[in-house]
Amino acid sequence: DPVAETDSDSITDQELTAEFQGIADKIKRNVIAAQLAVLEFDIKEAEAKRDQERVNTLATQFITLTRQLAEIHQRM
Repeated sequence: DPVAETDSDSITDQELTAEFQGIADKIKRNVIAAQLAVLEFDIKEAEAKRDQERVNTLATQFITLTRQLAEIHQRM
């Protein structure tokens, strides 16, 4: 026989939503961190080739991702 669930054992929709949001934020944080690592490598490569236009484009992407990461950290 399964033990009957009590009110103290149940999780509210709000708590469940918060838990899922936390998990989603951790996944997003890891994805963004990986993207930033790739961009850092790409920026160094573009700098070595003296491709300033590509450096500027990549730097803009880097800044955008950094801002997204900061927003996630603020929620956590």
